[in-house]
Amino acid sequence: MNVRKLISSVTIFLVSFLAGTGLTSCQKEVEGVTEIIFTNVPSGKLNLAVGDEFKVKYLVFPETMQEIAEIEWTTSDKNVARVRRGTIQAEGPGEAVITATCGNVAASVQVTVEAVQVTDLDFPTEAIVVYLGARVAVKFENVTPANASLTTVEWKVVDYGNGDATV
Repeated sequence: MNVRKLISSVTIFLVSFLAGTGLTSCQKEVEGVTEIIFTNVPSGKLNLAVGDEFKVKYLVFPETMQEIAEIEWTTSDKNVARVRRGTIQAEGPGEAVITATCGNVAASVQVTVEAVQVTDLDFPTEAIVVYLGARVAVKFENVTPANASLTTVEWKVVDYGNGDATV
């Protein structure tokens, strides 16, 4: 028997053997999973700010399945939070549900993402002339922190009654 035939025969034998034991079959691996528990999110709720990242730690039961169970991670809203291999990335303000699934078993966490608050910004000019009812677009400079959302800024207008106002 030549070497190629021997290698081919051994390969076929190993694939057949492993398939029979369930080591190569995803369906057989997940059939044994009875529970998934998130160990670092015991309340099932998680609050993050835009730009934050959080790694979900989890246990699979029975424990013998921990290393071989294939977990599928999903999000209910990619605009709010994305997930890859258990790492949640906060994308934008809102709420999303992150779910880990293995076969018919699932665990979920409710993620609330909040906009980052502005702590400081520079107004680009001393004064702007605006006619009554007109709209003005202003580009702010040096917004701190850099990933802060201007939607979190609370604007107050003081009208002096003489045509002047302060924002």
